[in-house]
Amino acid sequence: LNDGRVEPEFEILNLGRSGYGSGRVTILFEQALAALEPDVVVIYCGHNEFTERSFRAELEAWGGDNTRLLASLAQRMRSVRVLRDLGEGRRLRRKDDPNQWRAEYARFEALPYTETLAEFERYGENLRRMLAVAQERGVKVVLSTLVYNRFSIPRVTTLPDDLGSQARSTLEAHLRAARQQFPDYFQVLRPDKAQDRVSMDSWGRTSGNEALDLPGLRPLVGELAGVQPAFLTGNRDPRVDRFYGALAKLHGAQEPEVREALQRAAEELDAALALLPEHPGALFDRALVAWALGARGAQTKLWFEDAARFDRAPRKATPLTNERVRLIASEFPDVCFVDADALAMGTTADGIVGWELMTDHCHLSPLGGRFVQHHIGDALLRRWYGWEGGQ
Repeated sequence: LNDGRVEPEFEILNLGRSGYGSGRVTILFEQALAALEPDVVVIYCGHNEFTERSFRAELEAWGGDNTRLLASLAQRMRSVRVLRDLGEGRRLRRKDDPNQWRAEYARFEALPYTETLAEFERYGENLRRMLAVAQERGVKVVLSTLVYNRFSIPRVTTLPDDLGSQARSTLEAHLRAARQQFPDYFQVLRPDKAQDRVSMDSWGRTSGNEALDLPGLRPLVGELAGVQPAFLTGNRDPRVDRFYGALAKLHGAQEPEVREALQRAAEELDAALALLPEHPGALFDRALVAWALGARGAQTKLWFEDAARFDRAPRKATPLTNERVRLIASEFPDVCFVDADALAMGTTADGIVGWELMTDHCHLSPLGGRFVQHHIGDALLRRWYGWEGGQ
């Protein structure tokens, strides 16, 4: 854009770091403001809050106050190294260890929901801290909600301590009875083990240039109407093809005997939710059953949303995440606020964001990434650079 109103070039630095929650992002953010002196920063953060909790647990396990201080300083130095590596042109690499991830999920199996909510309060305070620091330095900020996949299974269900033994037994019996009625492809859509889930890394480290049309993707609407939500071919894991094949079955017509079984499953799940309305696993199953039966209304959407809301240790944004982003944006009127999740919901006929824009539970597909980047860039240019829209 070089029409006399906007500088012809922008230097863009991506400080996104795999696995960083808002606690470590805040450390890196403050360091980056001092070291890089940016004009504008974009904050799109909140998928990794329970990775952050794991890090704090590791600090606690180190022992006494002096040891924890050293560990905290070491983590700050790790954030400094991100800046150093970026300046030297080094690639930021991920650590991928399936055994480590399994241990991560197991760590939260007994987490009460009060602790889940406390984690989101910390998230809100970290956002406020970043915005306040930027404000003090006169740095412009774009703050965005996060787009997340409603069709990805919740990570952790913890039954409350005050649920009596009889109610617990009855609840589990209803869930078992419901799941016995599920068609085989449901198991692909709701894997029990972390290593069986489709992740961003399931698509491989490299991609080809040829678009891959996958089954199970819904047609998009709104501003993306007519756009094919295709992905790029690459060295992808076979579980990708299995998963998208299962999605095609979920979206398609069900055989009469399958419909009858799903109706029985719905009754069992309704009974389970009557006992514990905030059970994330039961909510997700109920949403899948309703979807398979052709229900696309507000209740199905609410089941999907509440499955994420009551996940005890989500590895993606949830309604709790974006509710805080919207609240905090209202507290800082100088911030340029972009509701990317609401915009993404507008690209589906039912307002339920799924695999059309996502490669897994929280990572955007190439199409989803371009969509969010477009809206963030458009908002930024309109707010501060006199841009009135266009290509």
